[in-house]
Amino acid sequence: MPRPRDIDAYLAPLPDDQRAALQRVRELVQKAAPAAEESISYGLPAFRQGKALVAFGATKSHCAFYPLSPAVLASFGAELAGYSTSKGTIRFRPEKPLPAALIRRLVKARLAEIGAGPAAPAPPAQRTAARKPAAKKPPAGKTADALPPLSAPARRALEAARIKSLAGLAKKRRGDVAALHGMGPSALRALDAALAQAGRTWRDP
Repeated sequence: MPRPRDIDAYLAPLPDDQRAALQRVRELVQKAAPAAEESISYGLPAFRQGKALVAFGATKSHCAFYPLSPAVLASFGAELAGYSTSKGTIRFRPEKPLPAALIRRLVKARLAEIGAGPAAPAPPAQRTAARKPAAKKPPAGKTADALPPLSAPARRALEAARIKSLAGLAKKRRGDVAALHGMGPSALRALDAALAQAGRTWRDP
């Protein structure tokens, strides 16, 4: 599958609910950072304003928003207690979108962090005594270099190509992996997101 040329091309093949959810994120980022430019970074829709600002995307099981900053993400921990998060990533379901005000504050915080805007207001105080659940430890043997969950055909395709980790995946060209028998669009998007989350990239064409 060829890399999408722009955000419209990325959104086009998605299921209706994911496409609508990510289009909403796109519009909220545009309003919060009107000077930012749209781009495709590591196969994902992204915005830049001098530097990388934020990104977003979808896998087969969820949508994701990438503030691209563990520090910013940590500062919003209380507000993100109901969402699945990891280093630089917020996962959400289309039927449970991120609040518009939260996306705006995350974008403003990133603008301030990269020196492209005024300091963002601090997140509102937590209204209840509820605490964010402790992060679950990864299963034994699972590391940050592990491949993401994929369909059985996609897993077999990677196994046949002797790709067992993100480090191994990063040595491959995206087009070569897309051409593997059993590798569908959803699996490829999941690999794009996993590489971006791990700070890795595909091998240059």
